[in-house]
Amino acid sequence: MSQNGNLAGQTSRTKLRLQCIEAFFQHFSSSHPFLPPRHEMLRLLKTYPMHHLESAICFVGSRYLPGAPSASFAEELNSLLLVSSFPREGSTVQALLLFALGLDSDNDQKKASDVLLKAETLALELGMNHQEYAVINSLGSSIYEESLRRTWWELYIVRIMMAGFHQRGTFCPKNIMSTVPLPCEEREFAAGVSLIQILWITNVESNDHSVSCHCIPSRNSRMYLLAVVISTGRHTRTE
Repeated sequence: MSQNGNLAGQTSRTKLRLQCIEAFFQHFSSSHPFLPPRHEMLRLLKTYPMHHLESAICFVGSRYLPGAPSASFAEELNSLLLVSSFPREGSTVQALLLFALGLDSDNDQKKASDVLLKAETLALELGMNHQEYAVINSLGSSIYEESLRRTWWELYIVRIMMAGFHQRGTFCPKNIMSTVPLPCEEREFAAGVSLIQILWITNVESNDHSVSCHCIPSRNSRMYLLAVVISTGRHTRTE
């Protein structure tokens, strides 16, 4: 193939990826708002290349574009996340989570559950259930810091969703302690300012099966807390 042909092919692939990313933020991200808003996600991908996460975004976004090669993106993710030595970082958990959601929507429920379990396992190994993780790994962005916190809680949401539809067990090991603040309001997340967490889990206590909560939860936080309570079967204690 000529150099011009190579350049044309590369330009076409780049254009397709951009279209898939746009489709992701237009049609999907509001339903599972754990990644940064579009403007910040694009900035982070440019500043800190995360090819695995970009490919996961393209995979999900491609499902909203007629004729887009979703299977090709799935194979790309297989090689990046399931075959090769993947990066041990929060962005990999996010990519696996998106991959699982896309697979579940394609009715590949067994693989979706396996990929989700991989995301959950890596999250625990990284320590994403601790408040400090998001702060230390924020890439200098308060929005991405919040995104990492949301990723931890999104694991609960998605596991509950899959359990409800497919009768696959919930993600709630009894002795896991979580100090991750619950999500802030969407307008604060989008703006990247005043990301002060109103409500956060201080401990999942195995002795009295309670969740300790501080202050008054925001509307968005109440949704996540309800999901956690449903998944754990535990009551809450407000102090």
